[in-house]
Amino acid sequence: MDIKFEARKLPGYKAIAKEVVKEFNDRPHLLVRIEINGEYFPHRAPHPFIRIKVGKEKYFKDLFTEVSSNNQKLLGYLSVHIPKNGIIEFGYGAEIWGTVPIEFSDKSVARLDKKRLPKDIVIVDDKFLQYMKKLRS
Repeated sequence: MDIKFEARKLPGYKAIAKEVVKEFNDRPHLLVRIEINGEYFPHRAPHPFIRIKVGKEKYFKDLFTEVSSNNQKLLGYLSVHIPKNGIIEFGYGAEIWGTVPIEFSDKSVARLDKKRLPKDIVIVDDKFLQYMKKLRS
């Protein structure tokens, strides 16, 4: 008996990184958004995540991640001070769904012109995150 096997085509994940202004807590915030596409991303009970692996067991984690309304993208929001390079991983809860095959570089982030941003914008950076951590403790 001769059985023919066909290889399943695996999704080709791509990541696009850029600075964005996102309104929350009634104020505009400057963040880096990493957009992952290449597959159908369902809305699930476990929260989605995007993180950058920067060492054997060291990760730069998102602040939050959303699934796009058409389920074609994961949208992860991170601090503007991102690592120089690393591997982007993504998934839901404690389950990694995939990685982006090309190493991430901070040089690939499309940056906004700071002079054109609103004067009351909150820059989500290390200083802001430390301040928020103090408020929560």
